[in-house]
Amino acid sequence: HLASALEAYRGRHPRPNDERGRSAFSLTADPHEPLENPREFYAEGYALFHRGSPERLEVMRRQAPELYRLLYREASEAGTLGAQPPLG
Repeated sequence: HLASALEAYRGRHPRPNDERGRSAFSLTADPHEPLENPREFYAEGYALFHRGSPERLEVMRRQAPELYRLLYREASEAGTLGAQPPLG
């Protein structure tokens, strides 16, 4: 569930200007935006999941595992799963 994924991420990364908090989400948006807006959190995660480098995907998997699992399941069900690291 997206809301619980965002809340979990906020709990781990409560300060938007903290480099650790923004390193998982910086493809297109203002670095603090994912903490403020659930749709942007999902959109940035989606973009990273489908277009990010393997290294960036691993950062996302560690920093936002709930969102990673959600995106992984969606891609798996839609048949769009690529070279993303498996759930684990």
